[in-house]
Amino acid sequence: MLNTTRMKVLHGGGLAQAGFSLVELMISLTVGMVVIAAMTTMFVQSSRVRNSNERANRQTESGRYALQLISADLQQAGYYDAYDPDPSAKTYLAPPASKPDPCSTTLTDLAAAIAVPIQAYDSPATNPLTCISDWKTGTDILVIRRVSNCVAGPTADAGCDAAAAGDYLFQASLCKNEIGVANYFKLDTNSANLTLHKQNCTTVANYRRLLVRIYYVANNNKAGDGVPTLKRVELGSGGMSATPQPLVDGIEDLQVEYGIDTTPTSGSGAAIVLNGDGIADVVTADPDSYGSCSNLTHPSCTQYWQAVVSANVHVLARNINSNPGYQDTKTYTLGLTSAGAANTRGPYNDGFGRHVFQSVVRIYNSNWRRQTQ
Repeated sequence: MLNTTRMKVLHGGGLAQAGFSLVELMISLTVGMVVIAAMTTMFVQSSRVRNSNERANRQTESGRYALQLISADLQQAGYYDAYDPDPSAKTYLAPPASKPDPCSTTLTDLAAAIAVPIQAYDSPATNPLTCISDWKTGTDILVIRRVSNCVAGPTADAGCDAAAAGDYLFQASLCKNEIGVANYFKLDTNSANLTLHKQNCTTVANYRRLLVRIYYVANNNKAGDGVPTLKRVELGSGGMSATPQPLVDGIEDLQVEYGIDTTPTSGSGAAIVLNGDGIADVVTADPDSYGSCSNLTHPSCTQYWQAVVSANVHVLARNINSNPGYQDTKTYTLGLTSAGAANTRGPYNDGFGRHVFQSVVRIYNSNWRRQTQ
């Protein structure tokens, strides 16, 4: 062990001990404080870098996960089990006279809306739907229709819940005697009314739950927390879910462009001509207004929604917490507007970091059905 005391020789030949002088002590304290201050500064900076990285990583995960959820559902839009609404077979469902109400739970409305597996509302100024709340103004609302991937009855698939009272059930026929009769599908909440058959025309056909899902951006995750969140309401037992399901927090904007399989219009009021080759000939953020669809004399523009074969999804993800000392002065582009201009957001001039995530999605069911014409 080191002995920090100093030895001093006395006149009598003995030794005496003496401590640090006041000057030496002050120097030691000063040096120690400098070292501690340097270490504290390094620790604070390291913590800031770590927190910043964590926020960036969470933002990336949120943006990618939001894209994954929406893209996976979009890819399956229009999946109706064995039902094949092929225009070449002259069994394709006629488009509704007007855009379906996604919030309606009336069986006749739901059956008519099956013809439109995808529809949306392009950055509306006011909330157009009664079944969603706290919607963030200026963001897109996306509606997807399909049936569940698993059979709910007569015998449920392993891992799939059996049909319950109030479930909206879809059944398609494979029996040649039933095909072409009343669109050869049934939709009901009472499984006893589902009487269509498999190919042998004897065995009762499978039925699956009908899914109607509405994706939108809410102002808050929990009431008043100010965290923008991707949410979803969907059709379930008894109707549309009363409580929106939070999916991904930190999602500030959603914008979608749609690829339509149609011959481009030659001008205002031109007639709708669907191409039928499964390839997107036109990309627009709003099929409702493409080709002057707002014109009352124009044919029903739900045909454009029927002809959507691809989607370009843009998501703007934001950090949950602000970053001290940071100011977001960037401008973000989320595709194009319905007028063809850059769809920009910002600068926000706040302390939240943001990033745009984008994905092109192929709508498989609409695509391959149109290729078979």
